[in-house]
Amino acid sequence: MKKTQKAIFMAALMIVTSTSSIAFAATGSTTVTTSATADFAFTAAPVASDITGNSVKIAWDKVEGSTGYMVHYGKVSAKADGKYENDSDLIDATETWATLDKLEAKTTYYVAVSAYDKDANESPLSDEITFTTTDASATVTDMNSASGATALSVKSVNATSASKLEVVFSAELDNSPAAKREFKLSSKDGAEIVVSSVELTDTNKLSLTLASPLEVSKDYNLTVLALNDKDGNSIQAGVDGQFAFTTPETLDSLDAASWSGNAAAVATDAKALPKTGPEQFLIFALAMILGLIVISYRKKIS
Repeated sequence: MKKTQKAIFMAALMIVTSTSSIAFAATGSTTVTTSATADFAFTAAPVASDITGNSVKIAWDKVEGSTGYMVHYGKVSAKADGKYENDSDLIDATETWATLDKLEAKTTYYVAVSAYDKDANESPLSDEITFTTTDASATVTDMNSASGATALSVKSVNATSASKLEVVFSAELDNSPAAKREFKLSSKDGAEIVVSSVELTDTNKLSLTLASPLEVSKDYNLTVLALNDKDGNSIQAGVDGQFAFTTPETLDSLDAASWSGNAAAVATDAKALPKTGPEQFLIFALAMILGLIVISYRKKIS
């Protein structure tokens, strides 16, 4: 990036806001340099999906401590010198995917991602991946499935109680005894909640039992680490297997008995506490006055 662009980019680290979908076109050649610590780095390569003749979806794993990401790409591999033809705008750290558009059809591209911390230090580049755009009329929905096939993905996540989630998928799931079903659940602040058990409740539904209850009005991310449909197609954890949801503001739709600190539980416990209303205060005052009268009378007759 040019010096002016770099300055604008650094300022953007402090004001960037998240969006529900992200699309970027080429912004010019850039040489990626890094100055972050060794542990501020990607642990896995990004994933390409939803490939068309002019666009692609790139997803990656979260880097702890990051405040933003940037996608670097071009028609020439940059493994040797880190120089890419194009780079995206700054992506807010709450997002772990982006759509690159205005690509050329039937062309091979090379992609890597970098992260930025609060001091604008850039991480080392992720492992480089490659993909080839299709004809203008063709689409590949999933790199792990045949061309034109429907990718297995999460359609919805519902909290049926404070410690249970119902997850609905786009296709019928593998129901064999050896079926793999692995999940990761965490809040936006990074706290992880253990999924203690997983049960198939319908052909495309799973019930997840949680080791600890959810909290009201809180954002969570559910990631499917391992899951197959009935045809053996696997889900992509970083793309179709990731789903963000927010718990409701009230406990009406959740199981009050299993909710930590809910109003119903507090009201039940309150019944066992001693009463301290106005009537009890008046009785106490009268008892004190009566006691003083008795003491005064005893002094007079002694």
